[in-house]
Amino acid sequence: MKPQEINLFWHNYKFFPYEKKFAVREVQSLLQPTGLKELDDKLIIFGLNNSKGIEKLVYFSHAQIEKNIFPTLQFHFENGSGKVVRHKRQNTRYSVHGLHEYKGKFNPQVVRSLFNIHKIKEGDKVLDPFCGSGTTLVEAAHDNVYCFGTDINPLAVFIANAKIDALNVSYKDILQGEVNFFANFKKERKTIILPSNDLRVEYLKKWFSLDTLKDIEALRLSAEVLDDRIRNIFLVIISNNLRDYSLQEPSDLRIRRRSSPFPNISLIEQLSISIKYFANNIKEFQSSFKKINSSNKAFNIDIKNSNQLQEFGQDETFDFAITSPPYATALPYIDTQRLSLIWLNFISPNQIKPLECDLTGSREYKIKADQLYWNKSLLSNHHNLPDEVRAFCLMLYKQMKSGDGFRKQAVPSLLYRYFYDMGLAFENVYRLLKKEKYFCLIVGHNHTTIGGTKTDIDTPKLLTYIGEKVGFKTHEVMPLDAYHRYGINSLNAVQKESLIVFKK
Repeated sequence: MKPQEINLFWHNYKFFPYEKKFAVREVQSLLQPTGLKELDDKLIIFGLNNSKGIEKLVYFSHAQIEKNIFPTLQFHFENGSGKVVRHKRQNTRYSVHGLHEYKGKFNPQVVRSLFNIHKIKEGDKVLDPFCGSGTTLVEAAHDNVYCFGTDINPLAVFIANAKIDALNVSYKDILQGEVNFFANFKKERKTIILPSNDLRVEYLKKWFSLDTLKDIEALRLSAEVLDDRIRNIFLVIISNNLRDYSLQEPSDLRIRRRSSPFPNISLIEQLSISIKYFANNIKEFQSSFKKINSSNKAFNIDIKNSNQLQEFGQDETFDFAITSPPYATALPYIDTQRLSLIWLNFISPNQIKPLECDLTGSREYKIKADQLYWNKSLLSNHHNLPDEVRAFCLMLYKQMKSGDGFRKQAVPSLLYRYFYDMGLAFENVYRLLKKEKYFCLIVGHNHTTIGGTKTDIDTPKLLTYIGEKVGFKTHEVMPLDAYHRYGINSLNAVQKESLIVFKK
């Protein structure tokens, strides 16, 4: 008997080559066909063994079996009611993903696809050790998969948990909240008094006009009296707009004084637009899906210290781990987000540099003595890093010339410290992961110029040595097409990425 032929149609937008590779692997993992044929507009498969897996496919809009059409869940995720025109672009802001901008996050489609490839199912438990603003946690919640994340950045954790909260509210909750919010604001703004001799307020005065500072302080107070279910959602929406109305150059990741013009509309008008936009996103998503009451959670702790929390105290707890980790000397997360961090009172101004220095992959040292310590550690390989990793850092150290500035002189030892920190992170993931389970990382490559010589930093390859030293087996390393997503200050930014898959 001739095997049944099924047509799987791609979404109506362009794909990176790696996305089509992921798509084929999803099909093989979920559907287990006896054969397949790839065409420009579709994938034809033969000998289907598991029709239930069709709806979970990420890179296909629908399947056709004989004359019957079966839309995928992803089609509904990205299109909602179908009334929103996507202009042939992949939608990465569906559901609650567009609540707050966050540099360096990976696409939700990638997370969903890797879930499928590795057969993550309802009830499984997933770990994201560098969870950022919560992409993994949200996608896991969509599939009723348990997920815990860790991140040292308190703003990232706040955003991630606000997204999880937002999955369990309706667009009507958001719009009614807007009415109450602006009613509160009118009262607060009339009576707002900025305290004197307050370190937090004095710092914010340097970066906001007096009127804008009074606005954002009144906005914070107005949000904090909202219903528990939506309070943090509104605070996150305000946070997402702060830089555009500050004296900080909005497009610059570093601390820079503004040279670009301010927006044409007021902050209050923009907030109303942002709230309605998010409410509409929720409405579109919930036109096809119910509200989600998820116990997924991000924890404000460094993964290296995960055993300090009860939730991470038991070994071999998780069925899968996935993350997009920081890479060495890359993004200044805390500098970029310092206005929100201070406005929300998560850190004080004098904690900006220490927190930046504590991040894995930081380009900063707290004090000169730290740099001297890590230089000595590199030269002696005090922390016993794999020979290949130490040799690379040492090569950069020997390339240095007298004309290199202090930042370039710090790069070799910062890299050594980064790989040491990643080793500690990997040890904790290894401890928490069940045997025979997988750990997936989307890792960026970058480069540096020292002594006049430009050198590529193959972070994925070097991290495989770190992972293998911890005990992982390298299951695969797959090159990906990178999104050129960092713009200004991107001389050392990601030019390409790789998927690393470790197996315990």
